[in-house]
Amino acid sequence: MRKVLITGGAGYIGAATTQLFLKKNFLVFAVDNLSTGKNLLTHKNYLFIKSDYSSNHILNLLKKEKIQDVIHLAASIDNNESVLNPKKYYQNNFFKLIKFLENCKKAKIKNFIFSSSAAVYGEVKTFKPLAENFILTPSSPYGISKMKGEMLIRKKKYFNSIILRYFNVAGPTFDNKFRQNFKSYKHLLKKLNEINFSRNKNIFKINGKNYDTIDGTCVRDFVHVQDIANINYRSLISIKKILKNDYSLTLNCGSGKENSVLQIVKKFKIISKKNFKIIFTKPRIGDPPFLLSDNRLFKKKLGLKFFGINKIIKDLIK
Repeated sequence: MRKVLITGGAGYIGAATTQLFLKKNFLVFAVDNLSTGKNLLTHKNYLFIKSDYSSNHILNLLKKEKIQDVIHLAASIDNNESVLNPKKYYQNNFFKLIKFLENCKKAKIKNFIFSSSAAVYGEVKTFKPLAENFILTPSSPYGISKMKGEMLIRKKKYFNSIILRYFNVAGPTFDNKFRQNFKSYKHLLKKLNEINFSRNKNIFKINGKNYDTIDGTCVRDFVHVQDIANINYRSLISIKKILKNDYSLTLNCGSGKENSVLQIVKKFKIISKKNFKIIFTKPRIGDPPFLLSDNRLFKKKLGLKFFGINKIIKDLIK
């Protein structure tokens, strides 16, 4: 049975990824410090380790179990929090990664999948889809930490690596138990779903209405977390085919379908049948008006299709 180590395995994307790998008959070793995640999974082929991913305990595990595949999802991910506490993000997302990669070298792992983010592009001014070779100008410590992580991994030639830049991830996991539940997380669909399940909230605020977009609100690219789990899985099992003669590749993980904030809010109202008032407030500082993935390279390498925003909303309100 093939083994895989999934860091951040008790988190949102980690849980979805773990569930899929178990379904695909992998022996999954999930490591998480549970700072934000919850270990709710039980399976005969699942072993959970509460630990820091960069610890010697995980190094010993890699060696003992002769694990050759790693999906690295562990990270601090709140963009806004990173501005208030940059040291936390540089420590968790970059400096610990340095040690973890050295441990992976010592353990002789062969394949490494790294979860990055569209935050590496920063406050883009363009209104065109972003390709992987677009200049990186991250504006937050979170985005900077991910960019530095990407640069570090590309230098490592002792394993195969694929760097995946996730765009706006949403929707529930396969078992419907995990969502974006962090209190500080300001995700659009998270806030909409809070209104859906609340008796008291009947007003939804949209930041900004004068952007140069289809309806004046920001445009985003949403991806179902189940699609992300499938991307993680397919990237690993097809890594040699994807890389061919190279040792590292970066791929955008976005649907390539644009939806404005207002369009999504209106769709949510229709699908959820929840009546609430929409009001507009001041734009958030640093919010790019348009953030859309150019996923042509992704389609060429993986050939996967994405669920649409309607599917994400329907799954969320179940």
